[in-house]
Amino acid sequence: MTLKQQLYEDMKQAMRDRDKDKLETIRYAIAQVKNAEIDHGELDDPAVLAILNKVTKQIKEALTDFTQAQRQDLVASEEAKLKIMQAYLPAQMSDQELGQIVDRVIAEHGPNVGAIMGQVMKQVKGQVDGGRVSNMVQSRLKSSS
Repeated sequence: MTLKQQLYEDMKQAMRDRDKDKLETIRYAIAQVKNAEIDHGELDDPAVLAILNKVTKQIKEALTDFTQAQRQDLVASEEAKLKIMQAYLPAQMSDQELGQIVDRVIAEHGPNVGAIMGQVMKQVKGQVDGGRVSNMVQSRLKSSS
């Protein structure tokens, strides 16, 4: 079953279960996939996964904003959405695994942050947030200076 089919099946189940939060979150994700398909044609699983990563990132940003604004009612809602979306994403890479990849790429490319980020992101696609990679690269470059 493709990721897109899984979204549709989970949406149907959320309707049956009358799970409003899950239904709303999945419908939003499906809408984003459909919008991308209008622009680019039928999408394969990696493209759908990229869209789900984008939706997850938007939820995380909203969660940060609501936390700073001390809107606990909205924080709880966004945390629920985040948990639902993370079920569709691959398991996140540990700091140790990411550190090994970053160290290897730094050894290959030297202190060129752009080249390092590009290579690391290719290798960890979908398994690590870009912000986490950036923080790791910056800390490793500072410690090696």
